Amino acid sequence: MEYIEKGLESINLMYLHTKHQREKFVDTLSSPLSTIPRSKEEYEELDDLNNKFKERLYCLETKQDISNEEGTSSKETDKINKNKKRIVTVQGRTEDSDSE
Repeated sequence: MEYIEKGLESINLMYLHTKHQREKFVDTLSSPLSTIPRSKEEYEELDDLNNKFKERLYCLETKQDISNEEGTSSKETDKINKNKKRIVTVQGRTEDSDSE
């Protein structure tokens, strides 16, 4: 019975300890980092970075769209014999083959 009471006491102590830690959090509006005034140059630099990033994302998205539209399926380009097996037209060279 003493073990259970000690366990409950330790749980209550942990709860109180974490409760006090939660009260230590600071609101972002009162945080010193969020209240640092920024200069006009900093805002312009951040805007430029955002615009460059948007352009790169747009280019990536359009490249993916174009490749999806222009892409042909492998069945169209591959030569397939009557057994539905691909025909090898050119065999690549292997550097580590046993030619000796």
